[in-house]
Amino acid sequence: MQIEYAPFCRQISLKNAKTIFTERQGIYLRARNGAQSEWAYGEAAPLEGFSRESVSDCLSEISEPATRDVLTETIARGTGGERLLPSVRFAAESIFFNVRHTESKNRLKLSCLIGGFPDPELQKAAGIKAIDHGFLNLKIKIDSNALYWLDDLLSHLSAAGENKVLFRLDANGSLTTETLAEIQNKISTQNMARIEYIEDPYSGFKAGQHKIPLAIDQGLEFGDFSSGSFTLIVKPMVQFGLIQLQKILPEAHARGMKIVFSSSLETEIGLMALRNFARTFANLELAHGLATAGLLADSEMGDQPIITKAEVLSEKTMVMLNKLNWRAI
Repeated sequence: MQIEYAPFCRQISLKNAKTIFTERQGIYLRARNGAQSEWAYGEAAPLEGFSRESVSDCLSEISEPATRDVLTETIARGTGGERLLPSVRFAAESIFFNVRHTESKNRLKLSCLIGGFPDPELQKAAGIKAIDHGFLNLKIKIDSNALYWLDDLLSHLSAAGENKVLFRLDANGSLTTETLAEIQNKISTQNMARIEYIEDPYSGFKAGQHKIPLAIDQGLEFGDFSSGSFTLIVKPMVQFGLIQLQKILPEAHARGMKIVFSSSLETEIGLMALRNFARTFANLELAHGLATAGLLADSEMGDQPIITKAEVLSEKTMVMLNKLNWRAI
């Protein structure tokens, strides 16, 4: 098996309560069986503030002679990935599933992350644009200042979406118990009914404590939480790749957990792998947070409210990949 890697740096635009993202750095992997076979691709891109490893850590691991055997095993058989760093594991397991993908008729609904934070007017414009493109589930970044503008923003977007839009609020741990209570008290009953959950409002929160349902981002082990109905956000790039997630999902569903797949701001390589995987294994009644292709400055992948078929790399993306400095592992 031929395995190669190439570092990359892509321009991106996103701000949350803790970090401003202007670029994504990482490593692309590709593998094939013989010179006559097509390359299959994966992406290892640790996310600043979320991943425990860095891009340098990934490069060091890939450069280790023993890593080639682990990558070969993971790509060929889907085993051994637990010995790799999470983002490198995600890349290798993406190739494993890419090679074995079989088309299905499943329809994957996406939730759109709207930009513009922390300016509510820019968020409003971005939200209306997403609604015009057919999105009925919007993810909105907030912080403690949302006390002053959130209800108005939700009202405007609800009206634009003819009261069919649902909202997810992401605080990135920027609130306190007091500010969360204040925000909830400021939101109208009508808007409250349209909020699916607030994701990670503050450190140490517990699901189900407040009027608005709360969601847990990056629960590393489902067994850490008591049985019950709540939402768990999973980022396979950051946490544990795809194969362990595939094994855990049935138990999680049986315990009443709502598992929402979330992007780690992957480029089109990693995002395509996530979307194709989710169409096969995710809870298709939920909208998943995988509509982030539009944040990339040079991507033509695009975001759709519903994905009805497997996605493939575009000609433009292939040209970009072929220009990279690929090195054998």
